[in-house]
Amino acid sequence: TLYHSLTTIGPILSYRMGSLHVGAGPVASHIVVHSDEGEENKGKVTLGAVADMGLTFPRRSRLFLEGRGQYRWIPGTEVGPFTSDDGSILRAFEIDMSHALLTVGLGARF
Repeated sequence: TLYHSLTTIGPILSYRMGSLHVGAGPVASHIVVHSDEGEENKGKVTLGAVADMGLTFPRRSRLFLEGRGQYRWIPGTEVGPFTSDDGSILRAFEIDMSHALLTVGLGARF
């Protein structure tokens, strides 16, 4: 079995239009893949982009509800090869870690 981890960091330049905000920016992502046998593919850093959109309601209140959506584009990267304990080999292959994220939360302004 293969397991992966993804760490993404990047600034988002955002513009607010009333209760709606939209933004975008570059991201750097660190991808690591490892197997049950402990074999680890060295981490790779790729550059991608993020698009962000959110809605805050009510706009000017101490307590508010916010919904947010993001799409994080992370270019495909090659991982592998991996060798199992029985000697079988899984050849190198490309993985695509791009993903969407939807969140809803309550907030308080101080």
